[in-house]
Amino acid sequence: VFMQMDQAEIRVYGYLLRYANGIYFSITKSLRKQMSIEIDLNERTILNTVNKLEKQSLLFKHEGLYKINPRFAFKGSTNERNSELKAIIELGCKDC
Repeated sequence: VFMQMDQAEIRVYGYLLRYANGIYFSITKSLRKQMSIEIDLNERTILNTVNKLEKQSLLFKHEGLYKINPRFAFKGSTNERNSELKAIIELGCKDC
């Protein structure tokens, strides 16, 4: 998956890995604005890229909030990672 990412996907995913790894987050206007400044992409591109990352299962969405898929990136122990994966699968992401 990572080898096929375009520049915008790498920038957005990298930003999210740095600031949102392990927590649920919302892609608010203020977050898009901050991301736009830091990674030099316009806000619309960021929103479109988040949707692409979700389709690639790099991000998981539940009840309007996103979380980085722990299958690809996770901070913590292996047990915590497995627990997170189990929770995501139980929430309905069978492809994660």
